[in-house]
Amino acid sequence: MSDCYITLLQPNPTTGALSDNAAQLNRLLTSVPDVADPQLVVIPIGAIEGITGAKALLSQEIYARYRAYVQWIVAWAQDKTALLLGYWTPQGEIRALFSYHGAVIDLDLHSVFCWEGLLFSLSENEADAIALRLDTTSTAAERFQPSTHQTMFFVGCAGGEATSIAAGDSGYYSSGESQRLVPWQSGVIQFVLRGTSSNARQIACSYRSAPVYEACADDQRYEALRAGLRDYVTKAHIRGIVLGLSGGIDSALCLSLAVDAMGASNVKGLLLPSRYTSEESLQLAGQLARQLGVQTETLSIEPLFQSALATLHPIFGEKPWDLTEENLQARARAMLLMGVANKEGRLLLCTTNKAEAAMGYGTLYGDVTGGYAPIIDLWKHDVQSLCLSRNASSSRPWIPEAIIYRAPTAELHEGQLDSDSLPPYHQIATVIEALLQGSSLEEERRSLGSEVVDHIVSRFFANAFKRAQGIPGPALSPIALSQTLPWAHNVGDFLGYAWFLCDDC
Repeated sequence: MSDCYITLLQPNPTTGALSDNAAQLNRLLTSVPDVADPQLVVIPIGAIEGITGAKALLSQEIYARYRAYVQWIVAWAQDKTALLLGYWTPQGEIRALFSYHGAVIDLDLHSVFCWEGLLFSLSENEADAIALRLDTTSTAAERFQPSTHQTMFFVGCAGGEATSIAAGDSGYYSSGESQRLVPWQSGVIQFVLRGTSSNARQIACSYRSAPVYEACADDQRYEALRAGLRDYVTKAHIRGIVLGLSGGIDSALCLSLAVDAMGASNVKGLLLPSRYTSEESLQLAGQLARQLGVQTETLSIEPLFQSALATLHPIFGEKPWDLTEENLQARARAMLLMGVANKEGRLLLCTTNKAEAAMGYGTLYGDVTGGYAPIIDLWKHDVQSLCLSRNASSSRPWIPEAIIYRAPTAELHEGQLDSDSLPPYHQIATVIEALLQGSSLEEERRSLGSEVVDHIVSRFFANAFKRAQGIPGPALSPIALSQTLPWAHNVGDFLGYAWFLCDDC
């Protein structure tokens, strides 16, 4: 039995950019190593239309262009090379075209959600069969996990697309082990399948393309967020990034991701002090920017704040200071940040984390402003963990430890701390995670007390209107805040659940 090869392409497509995606596939195909023995080249579903582009194919005009690109790519197969490409039909069916020596066979793959994969074998022994899947289901929120006894080739798209980040995970899986491409970015991997006299097979990786981007941290969540941000910016043809630097851990992680994704020269940080900003905050923000090589500007919000107070004085009169004045400061910062973003063609990053979004701890059109929220699906302890992982992988000072371990504060009034307005961050994470999973919360009530649990749940539902206006960001967990709760089918379910849980809703 002769040797043969199977080559898996892991593209990073842009939804809707059919010609660009086809050109990328052509580049990947050109990079496939020449082999003397028969070869099968496999391209995943979503490679031409993009990971989230299937619905656009309902348009007859778009689908006609799409099919033309599918057929153009399939026609690449010549001589001893066969090609298998997954594609969608307007009816939502998933199929594949198999091309060899100019002959094209249309294969029905059924639905990707229940499909177990094509089976192929090097011998007449059915037990020798290997499964092949052309999925797009491996994402940061739900990585592909084959069963421990499953032997298969898996090929998928990689890269960021809107709020999804695809891992790719293309490679060979057997007995709980795998040989695969670096996730989150495009690449090519080739395997040689050797038959022996006993009809047993041996599979070895014969070629793996070098990663386009070297890893910056050991934690794959960091690499996923970095790829998601990079692709969000580049696929939208945005010129750079801007964000506010507060001297806190959330903006520090966002700045780190931005630098690793786009390079320091494409990132600008703004220091936006108020009358309540401490010298420590300014020093730490400046130290962070210097260590990461980022250009900064310092713009005081005090003139805007004073002007707003003067303009509103006929209405406010002598009413006491409250949350209104705090929100005015946050919105003054947003005005300056958006001004720079618009004028310089940059993407403004929102630095809100998952706990703040869950509790509504943020000012609409203030700190809840921007085009992308890279850490919106990270709890506070996750933010700290990713900062530590990035520091551990750096050969030079990166994020100052004083920022990582500093008590969080918005500094919108004298001596303010997040703990003045919020339960401890770990309690928020514990309760909201259970709530998102549809649990009864009885265990949380026993460990934290009913008063704490009811307060967190009540605040979560009361601030749904803020999340509805929230900034898009990548999903890292199976149930992100932006998704509908799996056990709730309408608004009444939300309100009813909150009512029965909370006496004070």
